[in-house]
Amino acid sequence: MRIVAVLETTLKAGGAHNQSLNALFQMKRICEGQFDLQVIAFDKQTVEVLIDKGFDGVLVQFSLLDKIKVRILNSFFGKYILSAKTLFTFEKKLISCQTDLVYFTGPSLWATHLKKTNYIFTLFDLAHRDFPEFPEVSALGEFQKRDALYFSTISNSYITLTDSKELSNNAGKFYGVNPGRLLHMPYGPSPDLERNSTTVTEVIQFYKLPEVYFFYPAQFWPHKNHIRVLEALSVLNNQGKHYHVVFSGGDKGNIQHILNCAVELSVDSQVHTLGLVPSEHIKGLYQGSCALVMPTYFGPTNLPPLESWSLGVPVIYSSHLAGEAGGAALLIDPDNAESLAEAMETVLDPDVRKDLVSRGYLRLKAVEDERVKCEHELLERLIKFKNRRKCWA
Repeated sequence: MRIVAVLETTLKAGGAHNQSLNALFQMKRICEGQFDLQVIAFDKQTVEVLIDKGFDGVLVQFSLLDKIKVRILNSFFGKYILSAKTLFTFEKKLISCQTDLVYFTGPSLWATHLKKTNYIFTLFDLAHRDFPEFPEVSALGEFQKRDALYFSTISNSYITLTDSKELSNNAGKFYGVNPGRLLHMPYGPSPDLERNSTTVTEVIQFYKLPEVYFFYPAQFWPHKNHIRVLEALSVLNNQGKHYHVVFSGGDKGNIQHILNCAVELSVDSQVHTLGLVPSEHIKGLYQGSCALVMPTYFGPTNLPPLESWSLGVPVIYSSHLAGEAGGAALLIDPDNAESLAEAMETVLDPDVRKDLVSRGYLRLKAVEDERVKCEHELLERLIKFKNRRKCWA
C-alpha cells in the first residue's frame, strides 16, 4: 500500500512546519517495513529539505491554468464546482502516483478536492472556537473558512489526527464526528534539536545576547501574547529587577506593535528579537536561557514545552493549558502581567529550577509513552485500511 503525505508548510510557518515535520518522521517510523511512504511538497526548497532528512520527497508543480482553477475551487463558488464528479488536477496527480491513502500533515483545503481517494486529515487546534476574539482566527471571514473546512473534511476522512484527547473530544462535539474516526497523537520534540546544533556559547556570541535571559520561540501572532512578557518585564523593572527576553520567530503582522509597546514600557533595551533562526541554533538558545516563558492563549498543546523538557529547561506556561504541563511547569494567568512576573522571579531559585527540570523529564517520558501507544493504534488502523483497500480496483 502506498501512502502519500502532503507537506504544504515551509520554514516560514514556524511551529506549524515543525509539527508537520515531526508528523512525517512519525509516519516514517510507522510505515517502515509495512507501507510505501512518499512525501509531496509544492516548494523546491522544501523538497530538498525532505530529501536531506531521508524522505522520498517529490516536487509537485501546477501550470498557470491549474493555479487559476485552484483559486476558483477554493473560492466561495468552489463548493458548487466541487459538488461535480469531475476529478481535479491534484487528485489526478495522486492517482498517477498510485496513491492508496493521502496523509495531510496539517489542515488542508486540498482534502476538499478529493473525490475518489481516501485520506487522513490532521487538526492542530480549534482556536477559532476557543478564542474567536483574536483576529488571526476570525477577521476577514477566517472563522467561517475554518469551520467550513473542518465540516467538509473531518467527517469524510478515514482518520483525523489530533494532538490530544481534549481536541478529539471537542472535534467530535463541534462537527458531529464518529469518535472512532478520531485519534489523538501527542507531539514530540523536534528531531532537529539533535542535528548539527551549535553550542550555547556560540549562539550567545552570534546574537550578542546577555548571559541571563528568558526565551520565547514563537511567531509574532497576537495570540502568542508577547505583550504580556513586556508588561512582566516592566513590573519587574519597577521592583528594581532587570531581566532580558529573547524572542525568535517570524512576523505575522504584529511585530511592530510589540516593538512599539516595548518602547512605551521602557523595556526595549531588554528585548532581543531574532526573527526566524536556523534550526541548528534552537537548541543553544533553549539551553542558554534560564527558562521558557510561554503565555500563549492557543492550545491545547504546543511544541516549546516538550522541547524545553527534553533539554532540561524550566517552563513557565499558561494556566488554562495545565493539561499539557502535567505539573511540570510554573502556571501563570496569561491575562495578568503580575502573575507572569512572579513566575519569572520564582524560576530563578535553584531549588525551583531543579524541581521543574526533574518534573519535565518525567512529563516528557509520560508523553512519549502515550505517543508510542497511539502510534501502535495508528498502525493497526492503517493495516485495516490496507485490507479494506483490496476490495476495489
